[in-house]
Amino acid sequence: MHRERKGVRPRGALAAVALFAWLAAGGVGAAGVGELPPVGTTEGRLLPDVTFRDLDGEDVRVGALRGRVVVLNFWATWCGPCRDEMPELERLWNSVRGDGVVFLAVNLDVRDPKALRAYAERTRTGLPIVWDAAGVQGMFGVGSIPMTLIVDRRGVVRYRILGARPWAHPDYAAGLRVLAKEG
Repeated sequence: MHRERKGVRPRGALAAVALFAWLAAGGVGAAGVGELPPVGTTEGRLLPDVTFRDLDGEDVRVGALRGRVVVLNFWATWCGPCRDEMPELERLWNSVRGDGVVFLAVNLDVRDPKALRAYAERTRTGLPIVWDAAGVQGMFGVGSIPMTLIVDRRGVVRYRILGARPWAHPDYAAGLRVLAKEG
């Protein structure tokens, strides 16, 4: 009989363990040392250098984040699972943000930064929120949300995760730290 630990969904915990094992084993090895793979948004591809806009109206260029692990979470205000996972994502962000890991919560439905800021304040979300001002959502193949990309320090998509996860589970933080230490 399967027992569920309080606060951890078994499927999510298994995904976290799989992510950690995959990262510890070297993850995607599509390109040799020193080589960069082709550009794309699937696992093993170099993430396109796109620009989002933050709540202050400043551009955030993903390519400028190279050298750090980047977690891109695509979400919308109307999406129940997206709203449900935000506190978990924020706990994960708080636990790894000093470890060379950057989070961007990419909103796909609000085009007015003032309205998005009001939403963030109302929900007390501290995550760095950006919005898709350039309309690049299609480039990422976002068919359903939430969707999360984990990008390594070289800018290569290492993991593409569809659906909500129990992000506060310690294995996710451990996996991100391992990825942040990779050369």
